[in-house]
Amino acid sequence: KMTKALGSFKMAAKQGDPHAALRTGICLEATDMWEARRYYLMAAKHGLSDAQYNLGMLDQTLANWKESRTMLLLAAKQNHVGALNNLGWMYMEGRGCQKDVVRAKNYFIKASNGGDAFGCANMGLLEVIMGRKQEPTLHRQLQQQQRPGMDHWMGGDPVRQLQQDRIDKKVREMVVNKTPGWVKACTDQQRRQEKE
Repeated sequence: KMTKALGSFKMAAKQGDPHAALRTGICLEATDMWEARRYYLMAAKHGLSDAQYNLGMLDQTLANWKESRTMLLLAAKQNHVGALNNLGWMYMEGRGCQKDVVRAKNYFIKASNGGDAFGCANMGLLEVIMGRKQEPTLHRQLQQQQRPGMDHWMGGDPVRQLQQDRIDKKVREMVVNKTPGWVKACTDQQRRQEKE
């Protein structure tokens, strides 16, 4: 069935269908990266953010960092959360660009706000790297900026704040140690903070 579907996708891609080109790239990526790259590029030229993202990630696998950044930037302009997260990682690590933790933080925040659990986890990791273990999480800082008076709403309850700080610390430890369930813990933490 896969061979038949691949044949149909290839035929439609050759006739100019960018969605078929994307699907062809997905089918080929595990067996022929260079051919997959060619189809992703075909779809990316039509502005498909998923194709731009996949091409950017494939370029990272091939260590084409600058080309990866170019494609991820195109996808990020369309609010592709995976692209936003991976751009943050590239800036955090200085891969294909100059190391810039401020830009990394901004991309992680955008990815996290778009619902990307990896963006949330990477934001926590960046916080640990930057040595902000005792400060509120970046996500909570962002929420306070977006919702003035949130501290007053929380009532200044020191017990509740202590409980939240312990949860934040545990999630940071899970992220750093890559403990099983760290992505779920980070996502749950983000949802909890959004309810506050």
